[in-house]
Amino acid sequence: MDKEIGKEELSKKVVALIKLKKKIAELNLLSSYFSINGENTKAANVKRELSSLDQELEELEKQLDNIVLPFSNRLKELNKALADYSEKEIIESLKTKTGELYSLLVKRGEIIRIHDKRANEIGKLNEFLMFYDGNKDKIRKAIEDGSFEETIEVSDESKAKTLAILLNRMNIFCKVEGNKLVPAKENHYEDLVEFENECFWVKKGKVDEFKTLLAELNSIKRKIQLLNAERQIRKFSEGEEAEFIATQSRYLELLKKRDELTNPLPDL
Repeated sequence: MDKEIGKEELSKKVVALIKLKKKIAELNLLSSYFSINGENTKAANVKRELSSLDQELEELEKQLDNIVLPFSNRLKELNKALADYSEKEIIESLKTKTGELYSLLVKRGEIIRIHDKRANEIGKLNEFLMFYDGNKDKIRKAIEDGSFEETIEVSDESKAKTLAILLNRMNIFCKVEGNKLVPAKENHYEDLVEFENECFWVKKGKVDEFKTLLAELNSIKRKIQLLNAERQIRKFSEGEEAEFIATQSRYLELLKKRDELTNPLPDL
């Protein structure tokens, strides 16, 4: 991987690679489904799209030849096991949702989903490793294995905290002790709240408060949408306009409070 690639560009390329791999995996399944069911025209169309995407993937992988992906060692094992099954067997197992083959597919799917949902964090991890001057081997192993088995010394406490936050967001649990990362059984820094296809990393101990805030935010958002629609068809009275402005102000207050309760993507 070329160190001349800037940090921001590296992250973007890693995210693009992850999204592309997910799309290719989905299209491969779709192609198999069409072929098995005799829908040859549809299968051919998907295969043409895959051919183009495979070229794009090859080019990206050349640029990112040394990136690290969480649970990649486990993913290799699963792909090797799945290679023993035919396309027909894979499609059938997805229909029945039973058996060892389906279990393998579910486990692979879980890793792919982590990559997809945490693509930005994975981009940041690779930024960290590219520009980190310390010993990377143990860090890479922990990421690729998807688990912390031993204490790892990092150059300073600040870098250790940044790395710990990124790793914990991918269910690779560890915590900071001085300038060292040590194995842990849970995320000691944040809790994940998923709401309407969004992921929020909430400060520890603030989940109940955050969920209450989200419920009010959602309610006020709907109210503003209705009021806006109404304002398009009639003129509000002075009192109604004042209420509309007050509702908007409350919405902005809640957005600010939401940001205070959550942690952004760590800045390197």
